[in-house]
Amino acid sequence: MSTATVPSLYAFLRGFLINALTYIAVVISFMMIRSRPQPREPVNTSVLAGLREGFSYVWNTLPIRALLLTLAVVAFVATPYSALMPVMVREVFGGSSEDMGFLMGASGLGAISGTLYLASRANARGLVRQIIIAGLAAGSALVLFANAPSTPYALPLLVIVGFGILVTSVSVNMILQTIVDDDKRGRVMSLYTVAFLGIAPFGALAAGALADIVGPRTTITVGGLCCVAAALMLARKRHDIRAGIRPIYERMGITRQ
Repeated sequence: MSTATVPSLYAFLRGFLINALTYIAVVISFMMIRSRPQPREPVNTSVLAGLREGFSYVWNTLPIRALLLTLAVVAFVATPYSALMPVMVREVFGGSSEDMGFLMGASGLGAISGTLYLASRANARGLVRQIIIAGLAAGSALVLFANAPSTPYALPLLVIVGFGILVTSVSVNMILQTIVDDDKRGRVMSLYTVAFLGIAPFGALAAGALADIVGPRTTITVGGLCCVAAALMLARKRHDIRAGIRPIYERMGITRQ
């Protein structure tokens, strides 16, 4: 092993250790959770029957269907910007690895801000409106980021992108956890995972292929516009969605924040 490799190895191990330590607070939080056991009737349906029942429940429940479709679109068209970031930094902004770090840090700062904002809320009521605003903000910021002249202009835009994507994904999670029937929650949340984490890699693959044809700027611009379109489609359905959610909130005693 060369002497130049040793500092790099130490830096890698130090970063790995710091990353591991950041999970201590998460583990402690999980250990502090106290749940009350709730009896459940045994389920005798097969896996395929359970999947069919879950898909049918999601598709026939407008709020759940609309929220998951919106999340899937955001995951497919908005999150791939991170996969194209190295190309944007090197070929478009003419920056270095340091610029890359600042830009990714900016999106992370936005995500942390979104987490703190949602943690400050008393309940899930009113989050449909926040999802619409977050989707519009993230899509618009992506369009501006794709056409930014340099790294300094892109930094605040990526803060908005990180904030918008985080608020969208976590808000959908919060609403679903609140309104879904107990016996359907596992199936619905598995579809939530597919709609976000499962769709995002396919979005990155499609964005990479499109970027080879039309370039990264146009690719991210198209993704941002599609994200805005998804938010507008959700806005058109917001009254029907709220009508479906409101009785559940009222039955649970959830009041407006």
